[in-house]
Amino acid sequence: MKNILIGSDGFVGTNLKARRNYEYCSFDNGFLKKELNAETIFLDITGDMSAIEACFKEAKGNFNVINLAAIHHIPYCNANPSEAMMVNVMGNLLLYELAAKYECSKFIFASSGAVYDPAENRHTELDSTISSDVYSATKILAESQLQASLKVLGVPVVILRFFNIVGAYDHTPHLVPDIVDQVLDESLTEVSLGNLSTKRDYIGVDNVCSVIEHFLSSRHHADLNIVNVGTGKGLSGDQVFDLVAKISKSNKIKVIDKERFRVSDRPVQIADNTKLIDQIGEITFTNFEKSLTDYLNWRGVL
Repeated sequence: MKNILIGSDGFVGTNLKARRNYEYCSFDNGFLKKELNAETIFLDITGDMSAIEACFKEAKGNFNVINLAAIHHIPYCNANPSEAMMVNVMGNLLLYELAAKYECSKFIFASSGAVYDPAENRHTELDSTISSDVYSATKILAESQLQASLKVLGVPVVILRFFNIVGAYDHTPHLVPDIVDQVLDESLTEVSLGNLSTKRDYIGVDNVCSVIEHFLSSRHHADLNIVNVGTGKGLSGDQVFDLVAKISKSNKIKVIDKERFRVSDRPVQIADNTKLIDQIGEITFTNFEKSLTDYLNWRGVL
């Protein structure tokens, strides 16, 4: 069985390949790093698909697709909604349709815990979804299109709703990279941040990779399988900052800048991972401090 990885040079894709548990045919457009790894084939999923079509054709009837390709930095998506829609929605649909043409065995799609209607309780897969920004809107639309296309094209779909992933090779300016960027910037005497009262479910990238590998090798639970991928526990932005400061031994103080607040900030975004554990068995979640330490080591802070 050939495994075809889209978005292979991004955060999760890089970690997935580094584990060397599976071989991948790797595709990426270099959006984050701008320079592709030596074994990676250039692919723009909104443009010329000839390179990946050749790969699908060669593996006809005997391949899985893992689509990690997306634009997912929320401020960037909000500032560039057309681009985000083209990549996250239309690009994914074109990829699914092409995979179905060559009898793909399984299509794994990276979605997000951001699709849920904000709530104080942990989110289950049956909770209602509603967009709060352009990024979450693209993921909801992509999921909806996959479900509709599945009824016609028949390729089984696994939708993995990732919560906040932490670890090495994260090039997107999420909260942890933003804090570390400012800690490392010698011209700054303080760390300027937005709303730190919100709680998020932080999961180590190694756990995320283990989940993807499970669904690569497992039998179909159903033609459509939607699963939360999170720890079930939440940390506030204040707690995240304090841990970064503790591990990095930074003395910089944090300053709350209300200009950085987002209208779409969700007060709580935590996974109910009951379904995940039911399907893959008990999982030992990596301690957040360990994931943070891995990231800081990669950044050269430690």
